Amino acid sequence: MDFPRPDENVRQKIWLSKLPELTPEMAATLANRFDLTGGQIDNQLKQLLMKRVLHKKPDLLKTLIEICENEQGFTTRKRMGFN
Repeated sequence: MDFPRPDENVRQKIWLSKLPELTPEMAATLANRFDLTGGQIDNQLKQLLMKRVLHKKPDLLKTLIEICENEQGFTTRKRMGFN
């Protein structure tokens, strides 16, 4: 079964529904910049939670951008071993 990736508008809505403290502008920035699925967005929020535990009040948008950049780098790496 094929599940298409969410478009930018849907990604913005996912960001806002999962993290209500984001402003619409922040959610739009993340949705525009990162082509993530809903599951990947959930993973970003788990990482944000860990950073908040360790660093108390990190800058929200800056921290999310850093986390998402790491996710994108990971998802674009080539597989090693048997394909």
